[in-house]
Amino acid sequence: MLKNTKTKLFLSILLIITLITPFSFAENEINTETTNDSQVTQNLNQTDEDVTPISETDEQTITSDNTEQSEESQDIHEGDLYLTGNNVTMDKLVNGNVYIFGNNVTVTGQVAGNLFVGANKLEFKDAYIESSAYICANSVNFRAVASDLYVCCNTLEIPTNYGVYRDLKSFSNSATLLGIIGRNANCEATNLSLSKDDAKATIYGDFNYSSISEIEIPEGSVEGETKYSKITKNDNQNNISDYIYGALCAIIFTLVIYGLALLFTKVSIEKCTKITAKKFLQAFGIGLLILILVPILSIMLMITTVGVPLSLVLLVFYGLLISLATSIFSISLSNILCDKLHLTNIWLKALFIIIVSLLVYIIGIIPYVSILKILVAILGFGTLIMNMFFKNIKFEKETK
Repeated sequence: MLKNTKTKLFLSILLIITLITPFSFAENEINTETTNDSQVTQNLNQTDEDVTPISETDEQTITSDNTEQSEESQDIHEGDLYLTGNNVTMDKLVNGNVYIFGNNVTVTGQVAGNLFVGANKLEFKDAYIESSAYICANSVNFRAVASDLYVCCNTLEIPTNYGVYRDLKSFSNSATLLGIIGRNANCEATNLSLSKDDAKATIYGDFNYSSISEIEIPEGSVEGETKYSKITKNDNQNNISDYIYGALCAIIFTLVIYGLALLFTKVSIEKCTKITAKKFLQAFGIGLLILILVPILSIMLMITTVGVPLSLVLLVFYGLLISLATSIFSISLSNILCDKLHLTNIWLKALFIIIVSLLVYIIGIIPYVSILKILVAILGFGTLIMNMFFKNIKFEKETK
């Protein structure tokens, strides 16, 4: 069984996916082979309280039909929006991404980008997300329309006439799906249901689910193929425990590296931060090059009897730098964010490091997104190499 402890840790992890992810992970086109665009759009628009979603083909953030009415009742926010607190209500029209972290969160506005939420209780009320929604919470009532939905929670409910244009990926203890999925649905839940009373889900693509036992699929609910895999409660608990342990290890390791760097080489932290901010392409290229060349060089040295000790030393040093790479990136990115927000308090910086470390960890376990963790590691590796061996790096002066 999924416990509150699990979901609270995951919501902390997911919250910060936001800090380094200003773009959508999903593609912007619906697969016409599995979805009838007009039918899905029409069904999603027929909500009880008349949600007016933004057209995917419209280049404007908010449609002209809703602008005059929305301006009277909602604020328009240009750029990304960050909200935190115990009770948080997002009721704005946001022309950008939205990042929310709170206890009780209510979303009633429209988002012309991605939505990232970490919460205890999350409730949507006729909301619209033009791109993807990434959610980690204890309970989620998704009375909203989005392009894609990625959610980890204890309880999930998608009521009738709400849902997503494209894909749903969920990991929960209990899930009740009564809405519309425009493409494919991938769900893992101990208790899963596609019907309640007279309502039932509509999935236009394939339905892949994992549960303790097979569920009854209502007739006409799934147009594509249905695949089932059996799970046990113990398997679920073990997976969550592994995630929790991995996240804690990532945070503690990064904080230890940061503390040691402050004590012995504070200048290196500042240099790594500048490299990540202003020389990231160069650092990435160098990191990728060294990552490939060192193993080749080590093999060549091992061929010669004399070069074996040197090869072993090189590989040990190589492995050490790789193990530090992700933490160095997290520390550097945290410092960049703190500089932009004009934060100098050491504890606030440590908090940002915790947040970014959680983000990098969760990136590594999200399907289709884990490639970003490899890119992050390469960038961190290149940053370390430049910091150690490039003494005279010229940085452009900042313009005030």
